[in-house]
Amino acid sequence: MEKSIKKKDKKKKENKKQIKKIKKQEKKKYLNTLNKIYNVNNSISKIKKNIKEIPLRTLAYIENIKKEYYKKFNKIKREKKKFFFEKILNVLTNINKLISKISKLNFKDNPKFQGIFLIQKNFLEFLKKNKIKINKKKKKKKKKKKKKKKKKKKNRKIKKK
Repeated sequence: MEKSIKKKDKKKKENKKQIKKIKKQEKKKYLNTLNKIYNVNNSISKIKKNIKEIPLRTLAYIENIKKEYYKKFNKIKREKKKFFFEKILNVLTNINKLISKISKLNFKDNPKFQGIFLIQKNFLEFLKKNKIKINKKKKKKKKKKKKKKKKKKKNRKIKKK
């Protein structure tokens, strides 16, 4: 009986050892799965942060595109306005020439020509509303002065002889 008791004790010890091994293995497996779960949770939180940033990035990208096209639109608008007003100024110079001829011929008070003065006035108001400044050229006066100087030189030469 003693032998059988000893055998039983041995078996119990062996079983306990096996149980301890199994528990250790299970603990390792459990810890490994916990580590895996922790890593997965970390990666999920990083992905969530990235997902939250994506709409902000796209909004910023869209805003940049809007600004870029707004600048392009304004540039084209300015160029078209400039082209348009250059053509309008040609018409205005022709009206001014016509008015100067009318005033030389003393037709200012004639009702038939009053419409031309109104057209000029409306053109000037239109240009002021659009913030267009007209530079008046004074080249003709300079030319006249030069001619006068030449005449004076000729007179001096005659007097010297």
